[in-house]
Amino acid sequence: MSLSRRTAMCFGMLAGSISESRSTELVAAQSAARARVSKIAAVCCAVAGLVVFIGCTNSSDSAGMDARACEEYTDVILGTPAANSSMNTEQAIYEIVQRGASATPCVVRLLREADKRELDYDLGYLIAYLDSDAKQSLFDALAEDPVSPKRLVAVIQAVTVARASLGYPLDRARESTVGFMVEQLAHPDLAVREAAVTALDVFVKPGDKQVVRSLIDVRDTLSARGQIGLAGALASAGSEGFPTLVDMLDHSDDWLAITVVRSIGRLAVSDDRALATLIKLLDDPRQTVAETAANQLGDHSAAAIPALLRRISSGDNSFLGVSAAVRALGRSGTQEEEVLRALAEMVESMDTSASTGLDAANALGRLSPAGLPYLLEALRSPSAEIRARSLNGLTMAGISARVALPLIRAEFGAGRAETTCPAALALWRMGHLARRALTVLRACEDPYLYEVAIPGSCEEAVPDLVHWLGEPDLRYIAVRALGELGDTAVTYLLPATSDLDPAIREAAIDGLRRVGVASRDVREAFVAAMGDPAPKVRASAALAYGETAGADPQETMAVLTKVLAAEQAAEARVGILGALVSVSCRTGIALDGLLEAALEDDDRFVRQSVLSQLIGLAHRADCIHTDAARKLQEPLK
Repeated sequence: MSLSRRTAMCFGMLAGSISESRSTELVAAQSAARARVSKIAAVCCAVAGLVVFIGCTNSSDSAGMDARACEEYTDVILGTPAANSSMNTEQAIYEIVQRGASATPCVVRLLREADKRELDYDLGYLIAYLDSDAKQSLFDALAEDPVSPKRLVAVIQAVTVARASLGYPLDRARESTVGFMVEQLAHPDLAVREAAVTALDVFVKPGDKQVVRSLIDVRDTLSARGQIGLAGALASAGSEGFPTLVDMLDHSDDWLAITVVRSIGRLAVSDDRALATLIKLLDDPRQTVAETAANQLGDHSAAAIPALLRRISSGDNSFLGVSAAVRALGRSGTQEEEVLRALAEMVESMDTSASTGLDAANALGRLSPAGLPYLLEALRSPSAEIRARSLNGLTMAGISARVALPLIRAEFGAGRAETTCPAALALWRMGHLARRALTVLRACEDPYLYEVAIPGSCEEAVPDLVHWLGEPDLRYIAVRALGELGDTAVTYLLPATSDLDPAIREAAIDGLRRVGVASRDVREAFVAAMGDPAPKVRASAALAYGETAGADPQETMAVLTKVLAAEQAAEARVGILGALVSVSCRTGIALDGLLEAALEDDDRFVRQSVLSQLIGLAHRADCIHTDAARKLQEPLK
């Protein structure tokens, strides 16, 4: 228990010694006081507590009072309201977390008596955020008197999810958690063993030989699904698990084999044996394995280029591994002439499959400027299919392909069905003849081309995009594209925030947020949108309004607070709370108990969101000014 926590507890005992029998009222009063106390009052409490610190730390009354409070909080979680208590589940969980190792009996009781399935996730968070001593105490208790396998699996999975999504606080108790999970590898229930294996994937650290040995020992007792988790855990543990991963490649389950190859790819960053194995797997007769190996080698291309080059030159162009090897070379950044020539041959060969030829052209585009001469040569081919491949590669090259503009414009003006759309897309991405190109793209009726075109938006296209705003099937794409144009788009996006379609209104608000203009008109549009009939639009507007708080932080907080008080939809309340937290962290303006009050929310989704917000705030150095964050921070020190 930290010094500050002991002093606060002792000061609370002094006030509570008048009437120990009123422990329930005391607990509620202390909880409310913590949410209202000012910084000056907190300092006074700490000083007063230090005076009696030595006498209080070993007080049996304190322990008894803590145990009684913990029991009352447990009653709340189990759905049996304690006397004079208006707490909800999340508040009670916070209070139990603060009681450290003394909470163990209460947590064990919860694990045994909480039969509602939806409570398991809350229990997982509770266990996840106990401090190291408390967690070890709980694990010891479960070892002596285990709970049902079904409940144990649920809790292990919940703790794993918490670690994967909010890992930083859980590292504080990693050692005790890893030890507990290793012990569960010997559990007689298969589901428990496999849940523990998956948990170790996110908890274990490289170089832990003992964990690796335990994982290897349990391998033969797992199903194929369990061994998928095992492959991840072995990769997380580092090179110690490499030999076992190689053995697992022979498993008959294709998905397991693919997962093992990916795990070996994780090790290849630092283990030459793993890199050599990936190269060898390029020749694996299982096409999906070879393809996965090639994809993994794309991240280690400097050493893998010779092997990838050999694969694409094999002549077996129907092989899945070839296309994967081509894509990997495109990500490599290599400028080696031998590689560029091999890719160019694939672009210009009619024996190359359509998809592989297109992959080769795109790879040359990514390798520009060295790949540009080869794409230009392909653009002169008499074959429309080869020219179309080249145009796609030039599109991938982007602005650097301007040297090809005469040839691209010629292809664009020729009106050939096979090449008009790729040529229009290339011109659009280069910002050349954008209005005409956009008109052609519209006629292509290919949604993929629209999506690819959006990042190339430029001011020349504004008239076409504005015209699209009036067409039902193109409005959403137009609004998204306008959001890429910067300040120019504000004039057109503002009216779209009042569109009849809620999806358009939401896209317009998102576009204005990305533009980043904090003018009065924009902020007023966000405020108006916070009264929109659609909850998703209101949530987006609140988040966007919060991001423009620099214009007037105090006004922003006041408006968001007022809107939150009137908001009925849970989805919108979550967005408003997120905006308040964002503004608070950036400006230092305290939330004045808003998050604590949100713990009383009737909607479970809102309360769970606030739980995550509070936990995040407790571990951000720039956001510890809120009472709620300080409250959660104490038990994790």
